[in-house]
Amino acid sequence: MKLVSLKELKAELAQLGRLLKPIAMEAYAFGSVLTGAVPQESDLDVLIIPKGMLSYASAYEKAEPVFVDILRKGLVLHLIIASGRHGSAFLRQAKSYRIL
Repeated sequence: MKLVSLKELKAELAQLGRLLKPIAMEAYAFGSVLTGAVPQESDLDVLIIPKGMLSYASAYEKAEPVFVDILRKGLVLHLIIASGRHGSAFLRQAKSYRIL
């Protein structure tokens, strides 16, 4: 079984930050992959705090090249666009990794 770690994702996450910069104030990754090496098919959650109104379609369109690379590594990707319930306490509890 192949394992994936945060170290293996750092290039993709840096690229993701660059792609999201025009539409996001901040962006975070969180999930089990941040706590150590995990089996493929584990999940990676990406939370975007948008600069304004943002649809999922627009966010996916901006980040598609990196999302494809992450999916090719065998991870399940979840995109979350922030709402009022995604405050700093939520991000701390989720052991997030700041992308942007």
